[in-house]
Amino acid sequence: MNTLELCRVLLAGSVPAAEVPELTDEEVRNEVRHRLAEAGCELAYAPRSDRWVATLGGPLPRLEDHAAVIDLGPAELAVLAACWLHLRFLDAEQVRQAGGVDPEERGEPWLDPDDLGIMLGGRLGGRDLGDVLVLLCQAGYLTLREGQLFAGPLLETFDDREAADEVRELLARNQRLTHLRDRAAAFRMEAQEDLPAPAPAEALLGGRGGSELPPHRSGIEADQAPRYGDVDA
Repeated sequence: MNTLELCRVLLAGSVPAAEVPELTDEEVRNEVRHRLAEAGCELAYAPRSDRWVATLGGPLPRLEDHAAVIDLGPAELAVLAACWLHLRFLDAEQVRQAGGVDPEERGEPWLDPDDLGIMLGGRLGGRDLGDVLVLLCQAGYLTLREGQLFAGPLLETFDDREAADEVRELLARNQRLTHLRDRAAAFRMEAQEDLPAPAPAEALLGGRGGSELPPHRSGIEADQAPRYGDVDA
């Protein structure tokens, strides 16, 4: 295929690297990048799925009647952020911290859609998670196999060193806040344990029990107590 045909194929969807061997040639690859850039798109390679993809080079202008194939609104972006974190970043971060070796030799990371729904809670603005997942799977961001969500070729293109550094900073900040909250809770518990025990009621009454309090109307002599029917009462 020539470079124009390669651009058409890429704009129609992701392509297995084995089916476009022309892109192994640096000169052809640069020409394809140049042509895609003229249309506001970029060439990207998804290593895990071994596919070439064309992605948008920037945000889409908002048009009232534009029938976009996939419109990444707030709901879609929320799902993609959660999926990228669990399907791409966390797995790669564990390998990075282990010196580039996967100590547990895990397979491809996946997410249960029900767990994803619990994580997102009510962050989809009333949108149904199932509908959003169908759109993202059709577009190539995610792949659904046997009821499990895997990263699609387009999700791999979100891998970025700057984005990863920002996520590490956010996670570290969250860990610090969690640690401070735990310490504050521990201090409160210790403070409550050190408080003196409340004084018993008898101590507050000067050592007198309730039985020693003067009886009701005890200051009135028995023979002075008014009687009903008495003229002077």
